[in-house]
Amino acid sequence: MKAKELNLCISRIASGDKSALLPIYNAYSDLIYKIAIWITKSSYDANDIMQEFFRYVLEYAATIKYIKNPKAWIAVSTRNNAVRLLSKKSRNKDINDPKIEKELACTYDIDLQIAISDSKALLNEVEGNVFELHYVQGYTTKEVAKILNRHYVTVLKDVYNIREKLDHLKK
Repeated sequence: MKAKELNLCISRIASGDKSALLPIYNAYSDLIYKIAIWITKSSYDANDIMQEFFRYVLEYAATIKYIKNPKAWIAVSTRNNAVRLLSKKSRNKDINDPKIEKELACTYDIDLQIAISDSKALLNEVEGNVFELHYVQGYTTKEVAKILNRHYVTVLKDVYNIREKLDHLKK
């Protein structure tokens, strides 16, 4: 579902058409569940978080501003709900519980994944592969050239082009 379709559905919900929630549910329920279960490690909590997300959309549709990147909005909302739930649970547990610390720490990985995904969306397939290997996985440009079976100078050129494109993203 594209941003325009999502925003149209939300405006329909704000106008009282609750049936407009179904396309949002069909498009994003799997994503919400996967993110929630990845953070909470509990199917019960993941279902609660998913239900909370759709309840929020129904209740506050009129206050939701235009959404430019639906997946990012949903991922951040889901992460925030999961962190809130884990925080509530942690109040009843020892604050030094390593399991809770690990669960909360993994939520920051989602922000990084969203940033990487947004960056890779600007790149062609070859540049995306170079970006993944060089910037995300940490290979040197020589190693990237060998892995992709490309000339070293060509990979250097790709790295330069990637930097140029991502610099425009910052501006």
